[in-house]
This record gives sequence, structure tokens and C-alpha cells, in this order.
Amino acid sequence: MNNLNKIELVSYEEFPEDEYTLAIATVCIDNEHVVSYAKKKTKEGNFFWSTPTIGVKKGGSKVYVECYLNNSRIKEKKILEFIKEKTRTLAQGGRVELTASLAANQNEASNEQLPF
Repeated sequence: MNNLNKIELVSYEEFPEDEYTLAIATVCIDNEHVVSYAKKKTKEGNFFWSTPTIGVKKGGSKVYVECYLNNSRIKEKKILEFIKEKTRTLAQGGRVELTASLAANQNEASNEQLPF
């Protein structure tokens, strides 16, 4: 994934009954990688989006291993901005474009829209 050219919202679901995972957004990156991001709530009440982790015991304590790592902080920032923008619009009852072109020289976006 050297260049981040396209990102598509595959699905979005909220979980109002869960104490720590509020929503999951699944995106397709460059028609190659399908990745889910969870909107998490910390015990302190802060919110953040991240990919899932696997908790394992190592050296007597619990450590968390990332399930998906992006090779670029800039790409990860673009993905998270896309997710935050789309899910904020959905939460407000709006419609969103499913696909966005993210390359610097491309400004096209799909006309497909979610109906909610």
C-alpha cells in the first residue's frame, strides 16, 4: 500500500448497549484491504477510533497486539479522517458518499450513497 488512492465505506454499525465499543466502521482501502475500525470509549470517557487488538499474556502481564498496522502515519490519518467524517454525518441522519479518492491528483468520488 505505497499510495493511498481510494477508500470505501463498506459498513457501519453502532452498538449502544456496549460499554466500551460504540461503533464499528469497515473500510476497503485501494480495493485490496478490508479493515474494521472500532470507536472505543475509555474508562475516563474519552473516545478514539482504532483497529482491533488481541490481548495476550506476556512476561506475566497483559499486552495488546495490533491486528492491522498501516505503514504510514499520513495514510492512517487520512483513513481516520474519512471514517470520522462519514460516521459523524450518518449519526446526524445524513447521507454519505461511499467512496472517496484520496490521491493528491484525484478529486473524483463515487456517486453511490448510503440511504441513511
